[in-house]
Amino acid sequence: MATPLKKRRRADKDSESSVGRTGSNAPLLESPNISIGGQSETPSNMEDDIEVYGRDLSSDIAGFLEIVGELEKTVTSVYKEKLNAIANIKTHKLDSSKRRNITFQFVTLKQLNRLSQIQLKQARDKTNECKKHIDTVHLQLTNLLYEAMHLHKDISRCLEFKSSEEEIELVPVEEFYAKAPKSISRPDITKKDAHQQMLSRLDWELEERKQLTYALSRAMEGKLEMAHAITQRASQLAGIKPRIESILEATGPVQTDLGLNLTATHKLNERSVHLSNPLFILYTNLTAYKEVIDSSLGIAIDGDTNAEKLDGSNAYKLIVEEDSDSDVEEEGSKRIRRSGASSKAETLKEKVLTVHPMSVTMTLKHKGVSVFVTFSYLPVVNVVTIRVGLTLPDKLSSQTAGELLSPSRFLHCLYPGDSGAVSPNPASLYLLERLHTGDSPNPASLYLLQRHGGLGTPYRWAQRLCGFDFPGLPALVGNDSHTALQNVVKLIENRVAIRLALVNQLAALESRSINVTPDYLATCPTKVSAKFTSWKNLTPEEYSALGFTAKQTDSEEPTTDLEDERLFYLAQFDRNSVSIQSAIALTADYPLTPPLLSLRIGDDRTAATDSAVRAVERRINLDHGRLAPHGLESLLSHQLHTLLYSLDIYFDTEAGNGVERKERSWLRRTKSRDRSRPMEFNKKLNMFTHSSLNIA
Repeated sequence: MATPLKKRRRADKDSESSVGRTGSNAPLLESPNISIGGQSETPSNMEDDIEVYGRDLSSDIAGFLEIVGELEKTVTSVYKEKLNAIANIKTHKLDSSKRRNITFQFVTLKQLNRLSQIQLKQARDKTNECKKHIDTVHLQLTNLLYEAMHLHKDISRCLEFKSSEEEIELVPVEEFYAKAPKSISRPDITKKDAHQQMLSRLDWELEERKQLTYALSRAMEGKLEMAHAITQRASQLAGIKPRIESILEATGPVQTDLGLNLTATHKLNERSVHLSNPLFILYTNLTAYKEVIDSSLGIAIDGDTNAEKLDGSNAYKLIVEEDSDSDVEEEGSKRIRRSGASSKAETLKEKVLTVHPMSVTMTLKHKGVSVFVTFSYLPVVNVVTIRVGLTLPDKLSSQTAGELLSPSRFLHCLYPGDSGAVSPNPASLYLLERLHTGDSPNPASLYLLQRHGGLGTPYRWAQRLCGFDFPGLPALVGNDSHTALQNVVKLIENRVAIRLALVNQLAALESRSINVTPDYLATCPTKVSAKFTSWKNLTPEEYSALGFTAKQTDSEEPTTDLEDERLFYLAQFDRNSVSIQSAIALTADYPLTPPLLSLRIGDDRTAATDSAVRAVERRINLDHGRLAPHGLESLLSHQLHTLLYSLDIYFDTEAGNGVERKERSWLRRTKSRDRSRPMEFNKKLNMFTHSSLNIA
């Protein structure tokens, strides 16, 4: 059987190769039919050199499963035959055909395994080759990306390149063709070629710069020559200044005799350079007023010229920064905030109320009284404050007139309503709210608290004198600082005269004497029976405690500045052993606002309970048309003297008193429904008549 088997192997190999070439769906092995024991069988192909390429994996798997199934069937049948032989106690002998089939099947499985291994190796080799190809292509792609990136950078660098000519500011093209010579502009060429045009414009720019450089060098030479000349003249002037000073010093006595005071004026002018802008305007106006109108006006500039001067705008910025710092610190501990709140408030107040180191003092002399008015400037609040000093005559004395001549109150209400209690600058009110700690009802009371602390008082007329134009100033003071200065000086002189007259009146009242003018006395009765017994000053609390002044002091309406600055006195009279008390309230602008007298006769008769007492008060407080023409400076004395003879007629006309009309006469004791009494004295008739005042 050796020779036919070899031939069959070759035939199978040829057929197998032909099957591999024709398709992958050919059977794996085509075994010849072998007859064993009278049965036909198909043995497994055991060839080793089988063509692997082009085989179908699915057909191999199907053949493998088919062989495994046949092998399983064969083994199962052999197993059953052995079991039958054992049961029959026979010796089983395996059929040679089954043995051969099993052998071929195992050989075929081995061959399929070998083919699968070869296919796996071929697949791996092919995969590795594909990976190498992919790596090669990826490397080439990476190289191309790097090259593209470098090209983009080069392109961007080229696009961003700026030539030095782009930084040169060239003249416009129209101006270039208008001014440049044709040898440089070459319009026939440059108008067609932008590059040639740029070159020509650069050439023209170069020519112009050469000319400008030459002109600059000539100008610098001239500047150096002028600087040298200025230096020489400055050295000459520096040598002249000591000579002039020595001449002025030597001629000092002559200047004093002639009233020139050139040296003092020169020193003031030198110091005026260091003044703030508002105070410099004031100094200029004062100097002009002194030269033209009043040569006795004194002007002085005080302060340290080397002290640091605060700028208002920088101070505002510093305050805002401190506010922001305080907001940041609010995130910390509450105890730390409470302990540092007072110190920060004090620091902020010091910065806001910082005073400019230079001040201007104006000195007025009138009737033996010297008034020193010092103007200071607060840069942050942007207002001017006033501090007043007084030099009084030695003979002037009054126990109750101390408040009238107090420097801090002397210029209050120089203009109506101008007590300096509120900042005249509306913008500063917002700043003052930062200093409001809750101790005072409003930020404006800050000035009331600081008035005696050296800051001064911000009167509105002072702002006009220093050139400020806050709302309300023109209507109050005047349209310009020159007119305002003349008015203010006149008002201060008038205030001095009125206060001196009032002090003399108070001194006479303290000695229980009422001094009136002869013109006024000529309009009064010759005989007065009521007696003036005492005079003393009162505190606001004592004035309110009198009882018959409650209508003026306990009003629910807010008090005005004049009411806050009032002075209170108590005068006592006697008529027919009846005690009469009169409470007097003096305002700061006396006599523009007349004194207010409240009356109590006996223990219970007041204006609230007795219409006759009310008529007496009306006669005294409202009949200013009769009292004013006889001298406003003596208005208080005239009111008190009017009160004396009004008390006489009050008691004489009282019903049932039995007084004979020998010294005072009247036409009717009472009149009209309110039973009014004759309170007006008619000098021509020498009798009392009913008042002609129409007072509601």
